[in-house]
Amino acid sequence: MSGTLYTPVASEQIALKTFNSADLAKLKLKRGQLLNFTAALRDQKEAGRPIMLVLTEMSKSSEDNLKIMIEFLITELESGKKLNEAMKKLPNIFSASYCALVNAGELGGRLTRKKDRVTGQVVKEGTLDLIINYLKRLDTARQKILLGMLYPAIIGVALVVAVGCFAFFILPSLKEVFVALNLDKHFGLMGNLLFGMGEFVQNYYYTFPFILAGLGVGVWQFWKAFGSDLWDEYQLKLPIIKGVFGKLIIAETFSLISTIISAGLTTYDCLELLTSSTKNRSVGRRFELAREYLHQGKTFSESLKLSHWLFSGEYYQTLQSAEVSGKFDEILPDYANRLYEQLDNEIDALIKMIEPACLAIAGVAVGYLLISFYGTISTALANIH
Repeated sequence: MSGTLYTPVASEQIALKTFNSADLAKLKLKRGQLLNFTAALRDQKEAGRPIMLVLTEMSKSSEDNLKIMIEFLITELESGKKLNEAMKKLPNIFSASYCALVNAGELGGRLTRKKDRVTGQVVKEGTLDLIINYLKRLDTARQKILLGMLYPAIIGVALVVAVGCFAFFILPSLKEVFVALNLDKHFGLMGNLLFGMGEFVQNYYYTFPFILAGLGVGVWQFWKAFGSDLWDEYQLKLPIIKGVFGKLIIAETFSLISTIISAGLTTYDCLELLTSSTKNRSVGRRFELAREYLHQGKTFSESLKLSHWLFSGEYYQTLQSAEVSGKFDEILPDYANRLYEQLDNEIDALIKMIEPACLAIAGVAVGYLLISFYGTISTALANIH
């Protein structure tokens, strides 16, 4: 199967397709396409239309990767697979939490909203609604982060360009003057470092693309081998950001717990789904420990508290209250929504802190460079006899 994602196979009733699993695993959608697909699927399901009919009609009006994705889902459903099972084969499109929510909705018959028959008002949101809300929050957070990083990126590029011009043009010319005056022996450590940097940049500038590429590859390999695990572990311990990531994990976990329990699954099944769907793998592994505590006879809330310190204090009290009252589908979603509102405010506050922090860092860097530069000149001039 070279060069194609799928190949049609003749059939009397329908043209089935044999898909390349390796290519499917890399398949991605453009920004916003997954949200639009989920919303359309929710709306059509609420109208009482079968999923196969909905997907077939969506396939006719879709293009590129979206069309391939929908046709793959159709093929999998025709072969007897469930929707969440088909989605799991497209990991770059459907995350583990997305598939877990769809699985819970399929098992409990809660993919769409439950409405009052008389008033038509929404009584309970379905799993597709939870996914839509999550994707909207994710898109909003991504936009905020990108806008927040734009300013420091501009400052960083300007600083690199300024330092590069200084090292490439100014330092070599000054060094020639000082060497001609026989003052290069009085540069001192900082002076030698500055002029050495300028000489290196001027003589070996062509190696910089290779150096940057090598650094990029090295960082990427380190991230895959150790970096991502270290980040998952320490993002909950680092000052300033630990509160943001902690609340995000709790909010997503509470939303998923309420949906899974409402779908009729057991707390043991809930922990199993949390293990596979939680983005932070360090926390995800602790859900396996929580299953062991649950198996030993501990309550659901106690199992989570004993498995990870994150589920202690106020979060434990909320879980315990939901467990004792049996109102997982009311208490946890309400609490998660409050956490999401707090997260929005905290992310805005962090973004506002980025601008003055970047100015301070740039000011210190430029100031240190200027002090070192003029210190070198002063030392050299002081030694003129």
